[in-house]
Amino acid sequence: MYALGLAAALFTGETDVAKILLGAGLGITGILAVVLSTVTTTFLDTYSAGASANNISARFAETPVAVGVTLIGTVLAVMLPVTEYETSCCLSARYLRRWRRFDCRLFRLKTA
Repeated sequence: MYALGLAAALFTGETDVAKILLGAGLGITGILAVVLSTVTTTFLDTYSAGASANNISARFAETPVAVGVTLIGTVLAVMLPVTEYETSCCLSARYLRRWRRFDCRLFRLKTA
């Protein structure tokens, strides 16, 4: 997908995907591609959350957890401004990097 987008941007000289698709006469097809790719990606993410919760504890069934994660994500997407989402992702990434370093130190201590 990245290579296709890069090729289209270089060929047309346009960076807006919507303009590229409209210029190629693929308006409806482009919308369907975006919607379907979003749905399939979200399905994989929420199923993964359900499977992970089930691996942590058998009390969690995969499907209800997946539906719950979908609902929480949808509510957050509707309620929060995009700028808040980006800010929270940056903060989360910073804390995850710290946690990963901490986790690696623990692993080295356990295996040493």
